[in-house]
Amino acid sequence: MNTHMSPVKVVSSNRPRHEQRRFYLDWLKVLAVLGVFAAHNIDALDIISWRIRYQEQSVGIMTFTNFGAMWGMSLMFLLAGSTTWFALGSRNGGQFINERIKRLLIPFLVGVLFLSPVEAYFEDLRLLHFIKVTLSSSCHTFLLTCTLIGICAG
Repeated sequence: MNTHMSPVKVVSSNRPRHEQRRFYLDWLKVLAVLGVFAAHNIDALDIISWRIRYQEQSVGIMTFTNFGAMWGMSLMFLLAGSTTWFALGSRNGGQFINERIKRLLIPFLVGVLFLSPVEAYFEDLRLLHFIKVTLSSSCHTFLLTCTLIGICAG
């Protein structure tokens, strides 16, 4: 009978393997995304210039968007950090990176490839109109300035 037992290496971790889902974080994420959605949809009514401008503008809406810019972005970073903290509690670094690539990088690349060209097209249409108007008014201003200089110089 062998009375000598071989040593067993026990690896312990302070992190629990399966943590309970934190629904309050999910609801905070929902509220933050709804706030971003609302802020981007009402930016056209803001006093600060934006790509699309409506005739009606509101100081109240500007206050809402400024509040969202200050606290909404802070909330987004807090939620991202806490989600990362809890995710790393039940995964190793490689699993975490692999999951984030699937959940974030792939949708990002799809958006860049399919949505950005459409956005750039409409932005270029607006830019071409802006350049056309600016050049026509600049030429008029240049000719008027030359005429005034010629009259004043004598």
